[in-house]
Amino acid sequence: MKSKQTTLASAIEIGGKSLHLGRDVSIRLLPAEVNTGIIFKKSGENGVVEVKASYEQLSEKPLRTALEQNGDCVETVEHLLAAAHGVGLHNFIVEINDSEPPATDGSALVFSQKILDAGLVEQEEDRKVFKVSKPISISNSKGGNITVYPHKGLKVTYVLGGEGLPDQCVEYSHNLDSFLKNIAPARTFCREFEVEKLKEMPGIGDGATEENTLLVNLDSLDEKQRINNELASHKILDLLGDLYLFGMDIEGHFVCHHSGHSCNHLLLQELRKASGEFSLNINSIKEILPHAYPFLLVDRILDYRENERVVGLKNVTVNEPFFVGHFPDEPIMPGVLLIEALAQTGAVFIYNNQGAKAQRLVLFTGVDKVKFRHRVVPGDQLILEVESKTMKPSMGLVKARATVEGALACEAELKFMIVEKS
Repeated sequence: MKSKQTTLASAIEIGGKSLHLGRDVSIRLLPAEVNTGIIFKKSGENGVVEVKASYEQLSEKPLRTALEQNGDCVETVEHLLAAAHGVGLHNFIVEINDSEPPATDGSALVFSQKILDAGLVEQEEDRKVFKVSKPISISNSKGGNITVYPHKGLKVTYVLGGEGLPDQCVEYSHNLDSFLKNIAPARTFCREFEVEKLKEMPGIGDGATEENTLLVNLDSLDEKQRINNELASHKILDLLGDLYLFGMDIEGHFVCHHSGHSCNHLLLQELRKASGEFSLNINSIKEILPHAYPFLLVDRILDYRENERVVGLKNVTVNEPFFVGHFPDEPIMPGVLLIEALAQTGAVFIYNNQGAKAQRLVLFTGVDKVKFRHRVVPGDQLILEVESKTMKPSMGLVKARATVEGALACEAELKFMIVEKS
C-alpha cells in the first residue's frame, strides 16, 4: 500500500556550527504544499536563492553530498535528508543562512527528534514508489560497490572494512523504530591517520569536534561507539540521505561494500535510468524525429535535463544496412553516421527544449571540431552524450560525444536551426 505524502505540522529552528565550513549557521524547516519535495532557500549577498534537493542538482565535493542550482550551492545535506527519510517527511522548505546546515552531533538524531516533536501532517496525494525489478550494480575506482536486488520494502546490508577501520556489518530493514534506534544516532567519523591530511584541505572538517565526529582508533573504538557497529550504521545513514534525492520511495535490497557518497551518487543515476522516469523509448523518439528506417540512429533516450544535456543510446548490430557496403569483410560504422547519430540526439534535446512548444522543426546546419578516436563495430552499444553550449529561439549549439564502454569514439560541436514546419 502506498503511503500518503506528508509535511510538517509546525516550523522548526536549529542552529550551530557547520561540519566542514565551521561557521555559525541556522536553519528553519517549514511546511510545504503537496508535491513540493525539499527546497533549500539560501539567503546571502544575492538575496534568497532556491536549490532543489534532487539528484539532478548533485555537485561533486569531497566527503559530502552537495547540491548546486544556477551557481548556488548547499552542501553536507545528507544528515538532514536522512532524518527526513527515516521519519517519513516528504515536503518541506529549508531556510538556511549559509551553505551548510548545522552539524549538531554529527548524526541524524537531533534533526529526527525535532521533526517528530513538530509533528507530521498527512497530505492528499500518495508518495510515488519505485520498485527495483532486476539487479542494479555500480562500483567506483576506490573499490566501493553497491548492488540493489528486488525486495519488498527497503533493506540495506552494509559491509565496512579498510585501512584503520574495523570489520563491521549491519543489516537494516527500513522502519521508524529501527531507524531511530540503530541508524539516526550514528555519528560521522574520521580515522586518526587522516586528521593531519584533512587539516591541509580548506573547507574540510573545519567544524569537526569530539562532540560531532567519532575519531577512529581501533584500540579504543569499542568504548567510544555510541551504538554497536556505529561506523557501518553511519554509512547507511548517509545512503538513506542520498537516496532521498531520488524523490520517490524505493523498494529494494541494497548490498554495499566499502561504499560512500561517490558510489551513492553513481547509484542514483542508474536508478534513474532503471525507473524510466526521464527516458524516451523508440516510439516517443519517432514522434520527435522526422526519420525512419534505415536512417533512425537513436534507439533510446536514457537521460534528459532541460537546458543542460541529453544522453541517447544506439545498439549497433551486424544487421545495419550500411555494413553491407562499408568494410564488409571487417565492418566498421561510418564516421559520418556517428555524427548523424549525435545530431539526431541533439535534435531531440533541442526539440524538447524549444521546438515542441510550437511544433517546429530542428535542422542540422553545421559541424565543427570533429575528432574520431575509436572504431565502432557490430555488438557495440553507443552512448550519445549532448551538452548545451548556446541556446536561442532560432538556433542551438551543442557539444557532443559518442562513447563505447567508456572509450571516446567521436566528438564534435553541432549547430542546429529551428524553423517553422512547412
